[in-house]
Amino acid sequence: MKSEFVTSLQNILDASISGNSDDNEILLKIRLLLNSMDERSTVSSETIHLSKLMDSALPKFLESNLNRINLDSGLPSFDKKYGGLNLGELVILGARPGVGKTQFLLNVALLVSINHPVAFFSCDVSLKVLSKRFISAVSGIPIIKIDRHELSDDDKEKLSNCSEEFKKHQLFINEGNELTIQALRLKCEEAVREHGVKLIILDNLHYLCKAHNRYSRELEINYVCQELRQIAIDLDVCLFASSQLSRSVEYRGGTKVPTLSDLRESGAIEQEADKVLFLYSASYYNINEDEYGHSTENTAELHIAKNSTGKLGMIPLKRDSSFAPYHEFDPLPNDFSFSSNRLSELDDYHF
Repeated sequence: MKSEFVTSLQNILDASISGNSDDNEILLKIRLLLNSMDERSTVSSETIHLSKLMDSALPKFLESNLNRINLDSGLPSFDKKYGGLNLGELVILGARPGVGKTQFLLNVALLVSINHPVAFFSCDVSLKVLSKRFISAVSGIPIIKIDRHELSDDDKEKLSNCSEEFKKHQLFINEGNELTIQALRLKCEEAVREHGVKLIILDNLHYLCKAHNRYSRELEINYVCQELRQIAIDLDVCLFASSQLSRSVEYRGGTKVPTLSDLRESGAIEQEADKVLFLYSASYYNINEDEYGHSTENTAELHIAKNSTGKLGMIPLKRDSSFAPYHEFDPLPNDFSFSSNRLSELDDYHF
């Protein structure tokens, strides 16, 4: 009687011979089958008492707590209230095109790289475009002025100071639009080995998927997400990747805030991620005022939709100009003020 593995392999080969599957799909199926059988063959060598397990584990946790590395994102609420970015985690940032995923990742990269080495893999935009965005973020000069060379003397002075500012950041950039997931792992291993990288940013994960039809693309995205999570665990880094969202959010009635079901092409993204964040902008959908009548211009919301180590919620964000960094803000400021000098006015009233 054939084993389950042999039967499954035979089915894949039969599909190959019949021409019902392309080469990419066949390779991916074989890879997933091997991974599946490897997992099933992994058996614990010993059953041990809980106290013995804790005797081994507790000292390691205490030591790691003392030597904890904080990858401060620059968003205090995200770091303190929602757990922030942690080593060994896969964090996904989803948004519709044009909302600001790349800008958000860029801001995080700049802030974290002041204290910890960061590797940034840009699959979505060229290094030339990315360099202008970094310059805009650091100098505060709108990117449109840099593009059009409409720089004042003050702008030129700011640009001349950027060079020294960039030297403060431990940030390593790679144009990764031709990368496969296997090549990304090798690049990540190299970055950790040579530069001690703690945060790896990938913009965006869909460019790692090279399949040519819908079925095999979903299969490949599943594999890519599993590998991204494993890279984070194996290298003890935080892997922060952006993801596209499906068009379904565009046609949905009511709120346009993304949900987990809007993650494009695969449920594996939600399944494998430790945290799933969504960047939402009301003005993207031509909603110019919020429910309180405040302008939505240059505002956004960071929604924590999945958090395996904490709670869910939303953080209001604001930016001051084109490609300026995001920062937290209070959308409902307390405008109430009271002066003790006005107590004398009470004398004019008779109750």
